[in-house]
Amino acid sequence: MKTTIAAALALSLGVGGATRAQDGSLPVQQFAPAPGGDNNFVTVQGSGLLAHLTPAAGIYLNYAHEPLILLRIGTDEVTQLVEHQLQVDLVAALGILDVLEVGLAIPLTIYQTQGASSGSFRPAALDAFVTGDLRLYPKVSILHDPEGFGLAFLAALSLPTGSPDNLQGNESITIEPRLVAQYQITEVFRGALNLGVLWRPETQNLFNIDVGSELTFGAALEYEVVEDT
Repeated sequence: MKTTIAAALALSLGVGGATRAQDGSLPVQQFAPAPGGDNNFVTVQGSGLLAHLTPAAGIYLNYAHEPLILLRIGTDEVTQLVEHQLQVDLVAALGILDVLEVGLAIPLTIYQTQGASSGSFRPAALDAFVTGDLRLYPKVSILHDPEGFGLAFLAALSLPTGSPDNLQGNESITIEPRLVAQYQITEVFRGALNLGVLWRPETQNLFNIDVGSELTFGAALEYEVVEDT
């Protein structure tokens, strides 16, 4: 997991009665699965790398109901900017020389709808199918003991291939240097911590919310119920 944009935005408007159109954009989709196979914990990175020239690929499907709403202070009026959102993430990675792993993620929103207009707000129309920002994950192993402690460094890069007008993607590139620590607690139990800084050179805003650079973190625990064969 990582820090995310709040799903509810509180607005205080000085003029009432008139319908207000949507103004600005935010990258609503925050689910970002990590490429690299079983070395990772879905969205949290582990310190392990794929072996030299070993590939890994996967597909994730996620659905969100009302991931972004507006709440008007004083009247408690609620508007759903996004009502339904269904996304597929295609991920792949390749190990290089046992010290480097390069991952790729392609997010595709395959269905989304805006909510209905309320008394004061009119959500912008959204395209049903939208591509998100392409993400690259170069990861370098610093230390990895399969039976103990591991440490890795990763610099996640996103390219502005999405559609901010459809609330999908950033308006510029983003770079997220991230430190990855992992500890193998027992043969079947392990945990990981991620800590990073997401640099966003261009601030995005929606009404009274500004989103710039962020501190990011993630934590995960895994217990192996069935041993690998």
